[in-house]
Amino acid sequence: AQQQAHAQAQARAQEEAQRRAQAEAHAQAQRQAQAEAQRRAQAQAEAQAQAQRQAQAAAQAQRQAQEQAQRQAQQQAHAQAQARAQEEAQRRAQAEAHAQAQRQAQAEAQRRAQAQAEAQAQAQRQAQAAAQAQRQAQEQAQRQAQQQAHA
Repeated sequence: AQQQAHAQAQARAQEEAQRRAQAEAHAQAQRQAQAEAQRRAQAQAEAQAQAQRQAQAAAQAQRQAQEQAQRQAQQQAHAQAQARAQEEAQRRAQAEAHAQAQRQAQAEAQRRAQAQAEAQAQAQRQAQAAAQAQRQAQEQAQRQAQQQAHA
């Protein structure tokens, strides 16, 4: 009876030890699973943070590219406006030079016409003076002829 009781007690002790070992193994497996889950969650959080940083960097690069394009467009518009203003100024200068040349040509033509008119008037006066001198010479000769006939 004592041996049987002893054997039963040993069997119970073994079962208890086995149960504790299983419980310990189970607890360790749970701890490992939790640690694994935590590691995965951290890795996922890091991946999300990385993706967010990349998205921000891409957005910033796009914004900078847009600003650069806008600045270039403004510079190009400014250069075009300057070129148009220069063309307009050149066109005005050419028109002014043309008008001035026309005015000079008109003044020159007017001066020539006036000189020609003065030359014609001079020639007419000379012709009149020559005709008058001829008439006076004829009258003189006629008078002399009458005097001679009278004498």
